Amino acid sequence: MNNKKGIVGSIFVFMFLLFIFALFSLLSITLWTNFDDTIQSMDNDTVSQDSKDKVHSLSFMVLWGDKLFTILMLVLLASFFISCVTLPVEKPIFIIVYLVMLTLFTVLAMFLSNTWTYLINNPNFVVAMQELTFTNYFINYYPIIIFFVGLGGGLLFFNRRSNDFGSNSGAIDNFE
Repeated sequence: MNNKKGIVGSIFVFMFLLFIFALFSLLSITLWTNFDDTIQSMDNDTVSQDSKDKVHSLSFMVLWGDKLFTILMLVLLASFFISCVTLPVEKPIFIIVYLVMLTLFTVLAMFLSNTWTYLINNPNFVVAMQELTFTNYFINYYPIIIFFVGLGGGLLFFNRRSNDFGSNSGAIDNFE
């Protein structure tokens, strides 16, 4: 069975997974920072200094968000472009529908980027933003990145003909 939707779903998944992961990274760093500050502000009668030092030494374990965001972005980007090359092209006329959907996704990415900007201007997230440098840069330019990734994927997907790779290009049904 051939995929009739093409790559519209892939760009949608790419956009939302990265944004949701960025939000979880931001929240995890913020929650840990608040927890660490609360523990450090307690007097030594309530919490021993040894326990405070152990809690503070675990802070590095929360700083994985930016690195993992970069890896997730690269993996999703690679899978998007691989699906652009391997999925069969049913009818090239659907490029018009794809461009309309890409425009809608770009507008949605603008809303997500503005939401991110609103969140990082909140005083509670200032410390977390210092740790998420790549994520912050990526989400600030989110609409532009989504548009050009989608445009590049659309060019890869719709630029080839189905006879470029055989009559069922990318279809696994006829694999021998």
